[in-house]
Amino acid sequence: MRAYLTFPTDRGVNLRDNYLKATAAVIEQVEQKGITGFALLGRDVSKVRNSLLLFRRVSEASKNSTAGKSFDSEVAAACVRALAAIGNT
Repeated sequence: MRAYLTFPTDRGVNLRDNYLKATAAVIEQVEQKGITGFALLGRDVSKVRNSLLLFRRVSEASKNSTAGKSFDSEVAAACVRALAAIGNT
C-alpha cells in the first residue's frame, strides 16, 4: 500500500492524489450534501470502508516506530474523516 501512495507520477497519473480526490468527493457528498454513505455508494459502501481502513492503517504506521510520526498524515486524516462521514451504514 505504501508503494501505491508513493507511486511516481507518470504520464500525469498520481495515485496518491487520485485517492485523496476520491476521498474528498465522498466527504463532500456526505458532509455537505447530506447524502448517506449507502445512498452514495450502495452495496460498495463496505468495500470503500475497508479501503479507507486499510489506507488509514498504512498511512498512520510509521516507517520507524520510535519516531512517532505517521507515514502520510494527509491521507490518514482524509481516511479518518471519510470513515466518520460514511459511518456504519
